[in-house]
Amino acid sequence: MEGHDYDNRAAVPGWEKYFTNWRRRSESVRARHDAALNIRYGSHPRERIDWFPASAPALTLVVIHGGYWQWGSKEEFTFLAEPWLDIGAAVAMLGYPLAPEATVSEITESVRRGVAFTAEKSEGELVLLGWSAGAQLAAQAGAGANRIIGLSGIYDLRPLMDTPINDALELNSEMAARCSPALKPPRVNCLVGVGADERVALRQQAEGYFDAVQAKGIPAVFHEWPGLNHYSILDACASKDSTVFKDIRRFIVP
Repeated sequence: MEGHDYDNRAAVPGWEKYFTNWRRRSESVRARHDAALNIRYGSHPRERIDWFPASAPALTLVVIHGGYWQWGSKEEFTFLAEPWLDIGAAVAMLGYPLAPEATVSEITESVRRGVAFTAEKSEGELVLLGWSAGAQLAAQAGAGANRIIGLSGIYDLRPLMDTPINDALELNSEMAARCSPALKPPRVNCLVGVGADERVALRQQAEGYFDAVQAKGIPAVFHEWPGLNHYSILDACASKDSTVFKDIRRFIVP
């Protein structure tokens, strides 16, 4: 097996090309849409939100990027906003501190503050969309949201303790359990999605979280989309013609 159970980059040859394309597309979105960039919601330099206002303010989508809590930025993922802006929603691209400067607990608290800040300036429903580590953050910070969407998420952090990912995170048993929404899912309607071409561990994470949510009697839907890996799932999410986008929109607006 290439890499380790959670090494998404090793599982997708040419993964760097996705990020190159996403940065280019994100720059284009920022150039074509009015936005208030880098609104402060906290004192840390990364506690900033890029706010794209709504033309029909019935929905605010908060996008929480991934990167195993140690990589990535909101600017790289702005391309995800475009189909929602096209249908009149507001979009908040949420930035947050990264490890090893911040612990996962501190990152989670930062995202909670960012979500609360966004809720105060939002109209209509508040929906959180998180990818990869962002799905964990969305679940942990989502108690006040109307709906949560988790794509390719990590919901039980305990298996990461035995991987190189933990070199920067420095998770111990107590923190890993406390930061695992699979052990205490929020009582918020959620969509759990994963690509069928993801690593087995990622598919098991999604299935396990969905089972945990159902066991608590929380409304939820599960999708495993064929032909998609850890990165191509985001390309599909950003395309209005894709099954992924249509399933997400149907979940938000039944």
